[in-house]
Amino acid sequence: MKLLTGAVLAASLLWTPAGVQAETGSCSEPSVIEMKNMLADAAKKYDVPVEIVKGIASKESGGLYQCKNGAPLVTSDGGIGIMQVTLSPGDHPEIDRERLKTDAAYNIDQGVSILKEKYTIKTNPVIENQSPYILEHWYFAVRNYNGNSGKNDPTQHPGSTYQELVYKNMSQFGNTVTTPFPVKNYDPNWKPGNAPMQWAYGYTASAGDLNKGDKVITKEPINNLRKEPNTKMPKLAEIGPNATVEILSDELFEDDNRNNLFGYYYVKVNGKTGYMASSNLKPLRIETANPLSINPNRKEGYGRIKLLKNVSSYKLVSGKEQPFKTYAKGAALRVYGTNNGSYNVGGGVYVKHDPAETKLVMAVAVDSRNKVAGYASEDKLLTIVMENGEVKYKKDGYKLFLGYVESAKPLTMYRSNGTVLKTLPANTGYRVHEIKNDRYDIGGGYYVKKTGTSYSPVFGGN
Repeated sequence: MKLLTGAVLAASLLWTPAGVQAETGSCSEPSVIEMKNMLADAAKKYDVPVEIVKGIASKESGGLYQCKNGAPLVTSDGGIGIMQVTLSPGDHPEIDRERLKTDAAYNIDQGVSILKEKYTIKTNPVIENQSPYILEHWYFAVRNYNGNSGKNDPTQHPGSTYQELVYKNMSQFGNTVTTPFPVKNYDPNWKPGNAPMQWAYGYTASAGDLNKGDKVITKEPINNLRKEPNTKMPKLAEIGPNATVEILSDELFEDDNRNNLFGYYYVKVNGKTGYMASSNLKPLRIETANPLSINPNRKEGYGRIKLLKNVSSYKLVSGKEQPFKTYAKGAALRVYGTNNGSYNVGGGVYVKHDPAETKLVMAVAVDSRNKVAGYASEDKLLTIVMENGEVKYKKDGYKLFLGYVESAKPLTMYRSNGTVLKTLPANTGYRVHEIKNDRYDIGGGYYVKKTGTSYSPVFGGN
């Protein structure tokens, strides 16, 4: 578990951890597929994202190894095996030290058990809406697996802490990109009772424990559907982004490539069946800065879906889909959340996501002249689709607004400090840039209170 010295991985995981000692006794190396299955089984047993487990194992052992040249893999600081389990005298006396050296399944099981302990440490900083199924939310557990010390303080060693290297492994070899930790928020002296940490967009869901019947969406520009669960196998199709994918088996299939930290699911997408990498899949969510804070009872909703065709809807009755009604092409339905690949459009009614039938619009972009330029959709509001189809980015200077607020009576406009600025005319729509518990931010640091107002989400684009 100790941070291994040596060059940071660049092109391959096949490197040797520094400080490896010669060990007597034989050690039998499981196959790569067997090793990956052991990691996935332990991840499921202890309710830890498999992406995190594989990222640590690859970092610790230099490529998912239990042995070195037929002997147990043991480093000079006492780290043992694929998970580099490092125990001080008297620490975890129930763990068989010798068995850790030769039994990869036991080593993985004990390592993941210790990792889960690190996640539950009461002194760990708390992240807002923290969930064990979110990859970023294991940041402090990963740090603690190696040690909560100065060398793992990102303000002192940006980019080279143990936890950052693990997440880099997940990205480079697992194709799982997470949102970087907001270093400015790092507080090595955080104590229980302090405010939860804000981590905008730090909510990447694990795709390592999907079940038969789950519906997710593709996330890459090109997502390969293969005949078998292996990158060497022929492609059956190239699937674009935001396509609905149905999981057809509970099993996460593994391949024999030591450098691939993702698995595969047997799926159905666009009428075809085959195997797709877990790293190509994500849940359908309303991608706000904190998607776990989505409130399905929020009267304003979170945007609208425009229907590109006539679309059927359904209600859930005793957990089963019951047809409800058909909405006409061109309708714009307010969206309150998502559920297993469908949009919640209110009143217990759902519409299935289908990029050929639905388009979610969450905000409208305005340019420097305050004129509507395009709209923002399902990608964390970072990309803006212009009216002519051209793609721009929020960072290019565009401002977004979410909807309009108006009132039958004059509205009081407040400064950010709560003092009154002026009175706004009645029956006039004002752009809303952010929605808070009791107010609508209308730009320039000003707001109006919700009481007595009506709100309408934006709708833009073709």
